[in-house]
Amino acid sequence: MKHRKRLIASVLALGWLTGCGGSATSPSNPVSASMFVGMWKNVDPNTRDMPQLQVRIDGDTIYVHGYGACVPTFCDWGEASVPSSAISAGTFTVNWTFPAPVGISDTLTMTLSTANGPLETVLASNDTSGRTFPTVHDTFTKSQ
Repeated sequence: MKHRKRLIASVLALGWLTGCGGSATSPSNPVSASMFVGMWKNVDPNTRDMPQLQVRIDGDTIYVHGYGACVPTFCDWGEASVPSSAISAGTFTVNWTFPAPVGISDTLTMTLSTANGPLETVLASNDTSGRTFPTVHDTFTKSQ
């Protein structure tokens, strides 16, 4: 609970609430889940959004562990998960839902895509308080 409160406070402070066996490759799924596995670092070392993320697979589930750009240490968003069968054409989407602090509830939706190269992400916020936030596009390189 302490981490969640810190996470939400950190995300608000930024100005927005903003391994499995892998899936088999096929013509409709040319990238396997294993291509996403690892620690990924943002190519922009000064990002104010998401400096790193980690992807792992357990059974038939892909887990994405997100980290926000908090100081002095990264905010831990925890893990979001989807079935590995959710990968379509090298892309999948996960959601983080945060509890409502002071009447604000938010879901972050991230779409991840890779094709034997950098990881591209698109992060969008669905804020139920009526505020709008920009969609964030980031590029990551594998560090492990």
